[in-house]
Amino acid sequence: MVTPTLVNVQLPFVFWLFDLATHRIFTSMRYYPRYIRCDIGASGITIYDVTRPIYITYDQVKSCEVDRFSQGRYAGPTSNVKLVLTDRPTQPINTVWGNQFYVVAVNPFHNQPGISEIEAMVEVINVFRSGNIPSLPTNPYERELIQRGQANEFDAQRWDPFTPPNSYTPVPNPFLFLLKLLVLAVVGTTIVLVVIGIIYNLLY
Repeated sequence: MVTPTLVNVQLPFVFWLFDLATHRIFTSMRYYPRYIRCDIGASGITIYDVTRPIYITYDQVKSCEVDRFSQGRYAGPTSNVKLVLTDRPTQPINTVWGNQFYVVAVNPFHNQPGISEIEAMVEVINVFRSGNIPSLPTNPYERELIQRGQANEFDAQRWDPFTPPNSYTPVPNPFLFLLKLLVLAVVGTTIVLVVIGIIYNLLY
């Protein structure tokens, strides 16, 4: 039996990100996740953003923590993963790059930020930074099913970690939803007016 090590452990740990930025991400202001893939392995973190990957080694990571904050009176609290670096990664996020940035991991079944995935991401990064092997599953779908108490429903052939969540659960289009509401309102109003007209004709 092969003893797990940082070299032969099954990798990477896959996370799907709602977004990443050099400032706190207020998820209540955003409807669609960007579905950025993030692979966390024994040697570092790779974020596949836009055209070129962002690669960060663990010796560049000064701290990694869950950042909880309020989004305002009506939006409620949210959480980000806050990464503070000692150096820039190989690919800057944007022209105003600093030494820290924020990411939000999504719940792969809800297409929205997931606190269990955010906490898992922080745990995996910090365990690797300490030179140990994370005990969590590498597959985001398996992690979430375990959180739900439905671990027996995980099928590795069905739930591919490298397939984005919106391929399994499409995000509803808010414009189509509003259009449907408008059509229903118009139809409902028309029916009411027709009924009123019939009643009026019967009475007068």
